[in-house]
Amino acid sequence: MYDTDMRVSYRYYFKTFWKDYTLGILCLLGTNMLAASIPMLIKRIIELLQRNQTDEAKVILLAIAGIIVAMLIIRVASRAFLIGVGRKIEFVTRMNLYRHLLTMPRSFYDVQQTGELMSRLINDLTALRMFLGGGIMLMVNVLFAYLTVLPLMTMLNAKLTLLAFLLYPFVIGLMRILSMRVKKLTHQVQDRLGDLTAVAQENYSGMGVIQSYVKEKAESQRFYDASAGYFQANTQLVKTRAFLYVLIAMVSSLSVLVILGFGGREVILGGLSLSGFTAFMLYLERLSWPTVSFGWILSTFQQGIAATERINEIFEQQPTITDAQADPALSQVPAGPIEIRDLTFRYENPYRESEEQAPAVLKEISLTVQPGQLVAIVGPIGSGKTTLLNLLVRFYAPPAGTIRIGGVPIEHFPLAVLRRDISLMPQNAFLFSATIQDNIAFVNPQLELENVTDAAQTAQIHSEILGFPKAYATLVGERGVTLSGGQRQRSTLARTLLAEPQILLLDDPFSSVDAQTETLIIEAMEARRKRSNKTTIFSSQRFALVRQADQIIVLNAQGEIDAIGTHDQLCATSALYQSLNRTEMQEVAS
Repeated sequence: MYDTDMRVSYRYYFKTFWKDYTLGILCLLGTNMLAASIPMLIKRIIELLQRNQTDEAKVILLAIAGIIVAMLIIRVASRAFLIGVGRKIEFVTRMNLYRHLLTMPRSFYDVQQTGELMSRLINDLTALRMFLGGGIMLMVNVLFAYLTVLPLMTMLNAKLTLLAFLLYPFVIGLMRILSMRVKKLTHQVQDRLGDLTAVAQENYSGMGVIQSYVKEKAESQRFYDASAGYFQANTQLVKTRAFLYVLIAMVSSLSVLVILGFGGREVILGGLSLSGFTAFMLYLERLSWPTVSFGWILSTFQQGIAATERINEIFEQQPTITDAQADPALSQVPAGPIEIRDLTFRYENPYRESEEQAPAVLKEISLTVQPGQLVAIVGPIGSGKTTLLNLLVRFYAPPAGTIRIGGVPIEHFPLAVLRRDISLMPQNAFLFSATIQDNIAFVNPQLELENVTDAAQTAQIHSEILGFPKAYATLVGERGVTLSGGQRQRSTLARTLLAEPQILLLDDPFSSVDAQTETLIIEAMEARRKRSNKTTIFSSQRFALVRQADQIIVLNAQGEIDAIGTHDQLCATSALYQSLNRTEMQEVAS
């Protein structure tokens, strides 16, 4: 049950969950009507006791006991419906928000803090749930309480009723001002909480760096500053809410004092019977809790509205890389040549509010990769090697028509098809907090262990996995922290190989392995590639595999193609390639 629009829409929620709301509201109406009858029945008991008609008074007393039991049952039902619907809305909205985040491109996450997103997924959704669950319940309860009680109070004594609510117009005006301040402060509190969560998340992930550079004190101060900002914003919110509650409670108490004074005088003068005055006071007491809760309702509503705005800020950010130009008939990437023509690319982030035009990372790139080839991309740091690989799977959007596979522009392939048939192993190895088998088989959890071990053997990690306490069932820590850098990289390589893609992209796949292991991986991968005749494109600073490539693309520091050829050809014609090759050989020798 998910909204196709996905934005937080009250109309959608009320339309979808109208049964829960209707049943809950009917239960509240029933409890309030039953509660409104009790003071009148007590009034009748007092009148009967004044006439010594105790038997009839006992019958009415039993009737009151029955009404109280019925109220208890119906009130529990009202809470089950209305608080329960808040939980349902929270679940649906969280799933919608998470699904929306899954569609967002890399550029969105380049500017978003993880802690801020977590704050909206958890804290803002909690505020929305309280608003559309408990908040609606209390608001309807207050409305029914006044609608059922005020006519009866007026019938008992109109003058006392007017006196009881004389200060309320002034209070309502003041509450409106305070509630707007609550909304503003709620925004600030949630923003500060996002900052605090972001600092904590960064520090937990980067604890090794913090301790390596003895920055515990500095990071402790940074966390303190973020925590102090959240504390101060929260304190202001709590003070405003407390003042709102106290104001309403004070007015409610003053009303009781006024009625005790004037009502007692009416009883003495004979203008109101003792039984009538008792019933009137019971009705006034009946309204005391709804009146006091009105402050909480206003606060909850303003927090819910603020949360809605913050959640919708995420929903309003639309993905820039979509299937808008995709042809649904293209069910697979063909085994044709990869053609790049006049590709110039710069990182321009649409999710950053203001940004000057960034310099081009890649300039006028033109090349062709034939099916089944082994192609290497080399160049100095910052030359655009990783960017070029990311563009091939549309992690970032290349200019339309500049990259084609089998003659088809890559934007015409549905994203699911493109990324299924082209697998990219990223430069930074990432593992989930799961077993090694689950991590390697991430692309298809139903795969047999035999398939997993085959990929692990190619990546030269199989024997080391067997040495772990539970072999493939061994749990790795968050981000694979319990494994070495080389083990994480080889596990990631095994996961990529297991996908059996039409085109395999590897971004510096051997940066964390030793030369001997690298040689074994290269031999296994070459044997695998020749069996499957699949295209492999990789970037690397290590030249053991580069020298075997069918085609080597050399990028210069400006993101331009310096030369294209085989190892022997480039050693004879490209000064940049000669320099890169010489530098790598010196590093190996040392």
